[in-house]
Amino acid sequence: MFKQIKPSHPIFSGEYRQNREFFILDCIINDAPLLLSDGREVVICGTPGLEHPLWIWTSDSVSEYTLSALDEWILRTYPVSDGAYFVAKPSVARRIYSLYSGRERAFDHRVSMMAHVCPELIPARNTSAVIDRPDELDLPAIAGFCEAFSLESLGGQLSPAAASGTAMSLLERPLTFVIREDGRPAAMATANKETPEYTCISWVYTAPEARCRGYAAALVAHISRLILESGKTPFLYTDLANPCSNRAYANVGFIPSGRVDEIKLVWQTH
Repeated sequence: MFKQIKPSHPIFSGEYRQNREFFILDCIINDAPLLLSDGREVVICGTPGLEHPLWIWTSDSVSEYTLSALDEWILRTYPVSDGAYFVAKPSVARRIYSLYSGRERAFDHRVSMMAHVCPELIPARNTSAVIDRPDELDLPAIAGFCEAFSLESLGGQLSPAAASGTAMSLLERPLTFVIREDGRPAAMATANKETPEYTCISWVYTAPEARCRGYAAALVAHISRLILESGKTPFLYTDLANPCSNRAYANVGFIPSGRVDEIKLVWQTH
């Protein structure tokens, strides 16, 4: 039922275009090893592994027949034997999770994410924070932020080597910024993935000892201003379990545009 499609398929117009919560799918459809669809109600897009999730878009009126076919594809064809990693609309994510209710799990991580866009920026309340580009001397601190962000927000531990590599890639991005205290980074944020309409802000992290000072909002507002000046709209995801970050971004002009749930499961091995 699900067949390989191209990024030019008509399903990527119409109702799909209204689902802004699937921004990341927009960014990966041209390069994803898996890009499948029934041509009407479902798109399956991503990498067949546990490093990155499969993004599963479904129409709001998806039929039970199509959902049953999706269940069957997941159980019989999904090309990962040691776990499952998905992002989908909440009702579909719950359905996928229930498919594995009988499996003994070593890792079970679920995040409810709200997509936000910023059509018009509101200035950040913290106007005294000095926002700067990071340099090579900041790499150890940024690597530590990457490890902490991965553990707190993504539910996974980055190895020191992976954290260092991620920190180096963040340093090379033109929209990566930090706020320092006593000469050391206290907070960071960047923008990476983009489409012709949107640019996504990510890796927003503040050291625990520097929180509640408005640093995240100041960094996001600064990057958002640069994105808006480029003619695009800032976009980001928030964890609904973190009301502080949701309020901080709302205070600088971000408005909700749709929810998706992320599920990552790894089976228990004996």
